[in-house]
Amino acid sequence: MNDAPQRDVQPWYRHGWVWALIAIPGASVVFGIVMITAASLGPTDLVRDDYYKAGLAINQDLEARERAAALGIEVQLIDRGAAGLLLRVDAGEGVMEIEGGGTVLAELQHPTLADLDARFELDGVAWGRWATTIDRFDGVRTLRVSAADGTWVVQREVRAPRRESAPSGPGAGV
Repeated sequence: MNDAPQRDVQPWYRHGWVWALIAIPGASVVFGIVMITAASLGPTDLVRDDYYKAGLAINQDLEARERAAALGIEVQLIDRGAAGLLLRVDAGEGVMEIEGGGTVLAELQHPTLADLDARFELDGVAWGRWATTIDRFDGVRTLRVSAADGTWVVQREVRAPRRESAPSGPGAGV
């Protein structure tokens, strides 16, 4: 007869290596479903609906930025302690070219979430100086300050100033 040892044959589902081979594509399918669901339910703030118009407006925006530089427009975020942050805009020697002081608008844009954007209208506090108090924010924002008619624009990325115990120094007063 046969002297070879008899092996106990088990069904396929009792072998661990079979389940390991099934788990790899199974995990890929589950991960794919999760990613598709997250992408379809998540916000679409990263994509502008009017991207074509925004592209056409770049030249006008560049001219407005150059005009702001020529006017000597400076924008500062100043820590005001518990009162929040002071957004102050100062015009340089070119301020005489701004008729009646003008209205100044500001916008703090979150990089990815439009519902965290904030818009402000700055009050004239002196000739060539506008200011408003804004709430503190975390992280980096794009600050865009402009004349209401769009003749000049200052845009830059800002981080909220570190909180001090009391405002002091040259930027403490309006």
